[in-house]
Amino acid sequence: MKKFVLVTISTLVLSSLVLAQPAKAATSSKTTDGKIEYVDGGLIIDPDPDPEIPPVVDPDPDPEDNFEARLPEMLDFGKTKVHSGDKTFLALINNGDAIELKDREANKDKLKKGAVAVLDNTGEQKGWEVKVKQNTQFAAGADVLEGAVLSFTAGRTATQATGTLPSTITPEGTNVAFPLGTDGTGTELSLMKAEEGEGVGLTSFAIRDFQLTVPGSVMKVNTYTTTLDWTVSNTP
Repeated sequence: MKKFVLVTISTLVLSSLVLAQPAKAATSSKTTDGKIEYVDGGLIIDPDPDPEIPPVVDPDPDPEDNFEARLPEMLDFGKTKVHSGDKTFLALINNGDAIELKDREANKDKLKKGAVAVLDNTGEQKGWEVKVKQNTQFAAGADVLEGAVLSFTAGRTATQATGTLPSTITPEGTNVAFPLGTDGTGTELSLMKAEEGEGVGLTSFAIRDFQLTVPGSVMKVNTYTTTLDWTVSNTP
């Protein structure tokens, strides 16, 4: 009888140990996807100022260049008397008496500057080209300022810290004259050309002076005007 009782107790203890083992945990899962979509931000010439767009970096500050300047809406060469000899005038910030090129240094604070800015946020990095054209000769109706030559002085070119400069740039200090055909119509000039992978972000090309050279004895008492077209494209 004692052996029987002892065996029964041992069996109960073994059963208790088996019941104490933990059950296998159940699991369940779900996946969340993350997404951000970029769209074409465009290829823009002379973009409006935007505090979210980092400025260009001036590698060597020069008071002759202003990368934050804009393309002028008007090139005003002032008022001058009819003259007999050839003269070169400079575009002014404000309307006033004409200033000749020979008097530039004494009137630097009165002269119009500018910049050609290109913003490439296309995301394609195809490159681009900036061109400009003087559409017609300076004229007042049928009265044409024959032989007048409009030009500007090229400044330096700079880009954002993360940008890559175009490989083709009009050299600093070049006097760029607008070509006109014999019929008085203009042809396009290429100022900058970015190849594939270049010119991403904001690039600025500074313009130091706008000049107008007029031959003597071709003008009458009148107001002569012309127009310029500035374009940027990513097509050849």
